[in-house]
Order: sequence, then structure tokens, then C-alpha cells
Amino acid sequence: MRHNNCIDCNTKIDFRATRCPECHYLFKVGKNNSNYKHGKYILNQCPHCAKKIHPRAKRCRSCASKLQWKNSIKLQNRNQYGIKNPMFGVHRFGNNNPNWQGGIAKLPYAFEFTSELKESIRKRDDYICQNCGMVEEEHLIVYGEVLNCHHINYNKQNCKENNLISLCISCNSRANANRSYWKNLYREKIKCLQK
Repeated sequence: MRHNNCIDCNTKIDFRATRCPECHYLFKVGKNNSNYKHGKYILNQCPHCAKKIHPRAKRCRSCASKLQWKNSIKLQNRNQYGIKNPMFGVHRFGNNNPNWQGGIAKLPYAFEFTSELKESIRKRDDYICQNCGMVEEEHLIVYGEVLNCHHINYNKQNCKENNLISLCISCNSRANANRSYWKNLYREKIKCLQK
């Protein structure tokens, strides 16, 4: 290992250092220290709470984190209302977004498959799963959402009322296997509902 000599006391030290640890400490204490002015150590104060802080810091850690949190809330509010964000430029919603593909986000579902249509189907079915009989209030407690509207013929573009039926999440996922059986069963249930 290569060695250098300390520039102050001429003792052997590691070649990467310029001073030995004792001389380094003495160099940082007293008049050689950058914070030492006129016989006093000058420490900066936080402009918000007046705590003593490091000379290169702008504010204390707690005030910095509070300010960062406030700025993030302001940024979220600006994003929510579509206001220009000074950090990221103009918001790009809808046609202004480079990933816009003409409003096809609902695909493969038809645009007629709206929340109003789903509500009317659930109302027609008395807010009950037409397979297992689970009530929508129970479904909200167990799954945290309202009953699903299932397409009987599995064509998601066909949104006629006689093609939609209310099912719970479990029955809706079960209906994806053995489709011909479930299609016939649900068509019979829709015929019974229409009578």
C-alpha cells in the first residue's frame, strides 16, 4: 500500500488523504472552519421555524418535508382540475394526449353499456344475483361493489336488455366456463323475468 505524509505534521498516512486524522480535526476547528466568523460559529436558521440548521441547508428537515407535502397536494389539485402544471407543462387530456386513440377505452364493450343501463338491469332484477340469490347489499359488504351485469350471449357489443342479467362476481366468473350451459340457463331466467 502506498503512503503519503501529512502536510501539517509529516506523519505517514494513506495515500488518498492529505492530512492525518488529528490534523484534519484541528484544521476543521477554529479559524480554519468555514462557519467560524469573528470568534463565533455561524449557523443558519430555518426561515419557517428559526431552528439552527446546517449552513448549506435552506430549511430544517421537518419544514422541508411539510413544504414538500403541501406542494404535492397543490399539484394533485391542479392535476384534478386540469390546470397547467409548472413542472410538467400543459396537461394532455383527451385529444391532446399523444396516446389518444379516438375514445376506444371502453372496448370491447359498446358505448351504450353505461352505468345507467347497468342500474336499470339491476333494478329489473330486484338487485339480486339471478344465479345464487345474493342481495346487492350483501354483495357490497362482501366484495365492495355493486352486482355485475353479465352478457348472456357473451357478445359485449349486444347491450339489449334481454341479453343482460345481474350476477355476483363469483357467478359472473363461473359463467365463463361451459358457456353453452350458462347461456341456456340465463335465457330461461330472462324469459321468466319478462313474464
